[in-house]
Amino acid sequence: MKDKEEIIKLNRVKELIDKNINANKTILKSNITEIDDAMNFFYRESNQDSGNENMMDNRLKLAKSSSNLSLQSLEKLKKMKLKPYFGRVDFNNEWGNNSYYFGIATLSDEDNIEVHDWRTPVANLYYNGEIGMSSYNAPLGVIQGEITLKRQYKFEEGNLLFYIDTTYNINDDMLISYLNTNDVLMRNIVTTIQKEQNTAIRYKDNEDLLVLGVAGSGKTSLALHRVAYLMYKDSIKYNSSRIALISPSEIFYKYIDDVLPSLGEKNIVDLNLNSVAYKLLKNELREYGLKIEKKEDYYERLMSNEKIEYLASKEISNALDEFIERKTLSFYNKHKDLYIGDLLIKGEELAFLYFDKFKTKYVSTRKSLIRDYIHSKIKQEKKIIRLNNKSKEVVDDYLNELISEPNYLELTKEFVRENNYHGNIIKNNKIEYQYVYTMLYIKISLKECKIFDNFNHLLIDEVQDLSYLEFRVINKLFKCNKTMLGDINQRLIPNNVFNKDIILNTLILKNSYRSTSNIFNFLNKIINVPDVKVFDRSNKDPEIIRFNNHKEEREYLIDLLKNYKGNSLALIVKNDKEANRWYNILRGHIDLNIINNKSKRLQKGIIIGSIYNLKGLEFGDVIVLDVSEDNYYKE
Repeated sequence: MKDKEEIIKLNRVKELIDKNINANKTILKSNITEIDDAMNFFYRESNQDSGNENMMDNRLKLAKSSSNLSLQSLEKLKKMKLKPYFGRVDFNNEWGNNSYYFGIATLSDEDNIEVHDWRTPVANLYYNGEIGMSSYNAPLGVIQGEITLKRQYKFEEGNLLFYIDTTYNINDDMLISYLNTNDVLMRNIVTTIQKEQNTAIRYKDNEDLLVLGVAGSGKTSLALHRVAYLMYKDSIKYNSSRIALISPSEIFYKYIDDVLPSLGEKNIVDLNLNSVAYKLLKNELREYGLKIEKKEDYYERLMSNEKIEYLASKEISNALDEFIERKTLSFYNKHKDLYIGDLLIKGEELAFLYFDKFKTKYVSTRKSLIRDYIHSKIKQEKKIIRLNNKSKEVVDDYLNELISEPNYLELTKEFVRENNYHGNIIKNNKIEYQYVYTMLYIKISLKECKIFDNFNHLLIDEVQDLSYLEFRVINKLFKCNKTMLGDINQRLIPNNVFNKDIILNTLILKNSYRSTSNIFNFLNKIINVPDVKVFDRSNKDPEIIRFNNHKEEREYLIDLLKNYKGNSLALIVKNDKEANRWYNILRGHIDLNIINNKSKRLQKGIIIGSIYNLKGLEFGDVIVLDVSEDNYYKE
């Protein structure tokens, strides 16, 4: 297609975008009129027909639903107006030679599709195919043919700047242009998705998936694009309220919260290990007037070299299972037979129900099932006893004596003592974090929890920082399929989820796009990261600068930062205590922002923060302070 033909295509697409924008605006205006008419009709006719309220309610629901769809379409169309499409593939097969254009959403005029959504099956030709014979999987089967052209487009504010023809993957110049842009927020990568990333994004949705990738491989980005793909595949099952993300921190979620909206989708539910624990233990916390220590504060103690009892390993988890099984037996108290009027229910009969018939059920569920059993017996013997409030009260009193109610806090303390851990699990009126998930595991093993059953997919980022026990708790609570992302070389805790007995479908990303060869060459001198392919984007080698004393280090740093001309620079220290110390030293000399547990959003310019608060974020430049044997003697 010649330049003139490209211009004709672009103008046709722009006209269609404008046409669809106007059509959606018309629908919105019509819905506003419909809402006004429905309200006026209701108030005018309310005294004449009792069914008017239901009629108005139905009209309002239809208008609201239609308006929501139009608003969502408008958001996508406004984005497409700035960037109508990003790629094109010419594919020759038995049905002829077709040109497919790809954008963030499908754009069609009657039966003719001008732009295909990047999530459609045919888009695999763009992401995975190369010039020559190729194929893609369609609903009707495998479609084979020949790719005769692959083209990428660069737009700015709706204007076509240039296009590039490529033979195989995303053009290097286009990818470099994307990678060299340092933004405060993560951007979508729909234009530059690589083949290995595309495989993970379109991975089948009915299985768990673990994506292991080196730093800069795009793990988080592809996970969010996978969410967008699932939403496209089944918008009812995978709507935004039914997908959750367990993120490392609130600031990390704010860092990524523009990706899905930029793809025309709503953001998903944000959770973290602290919020999950609170949702499950809030009744116990309220009862005892306690709080939960946040994991960030646990990291602070860990990074401050505090000696911490570790109750989250596989061995401790196995011991916990044995403890729970033993305690489950002890909750049943030996009890005499139950007499209700002239009805006798033998104690042995109820013991059989608890220990045998209902042994696979939760303790709380067993109690409920036994109550139902007794009620059914009473109904069968209605000639001698009736099921009424009085007989129900007798049954409840009996069962409360028969089956003890577990006290999860006391059980946690007992388990800790049994395993020779001597620390007090409560300090400063908070349950210390290293015991929180022990208590959680005990509770959800004894009492059924459905609080997260409405979720149909779960993302877990920085999964390498989950302990074995945390992973088991999350797996029990979220019964849906999961996409997990991690890098063993970036773990913060000594014993984590990666154990040989946890078998997961795993995709390994060995290409790093964000990092440079200079950084990985430096990294390999410290730890061995084999078989990493770094995108050809060279930069300066990392420097090690030594100082004779802290004063010399401080003066050098102030001078360096005063002359910094880049877009984003992170000063990384070991913990929040060190971040506060350096912040107080530097803030009088330079414009500086601190990132801590209370931070809500990442700022441009120079920032300072601890390892765990800045983990997973991206910066143009990084300086790690106080890297000495004294400061990192354990690492």
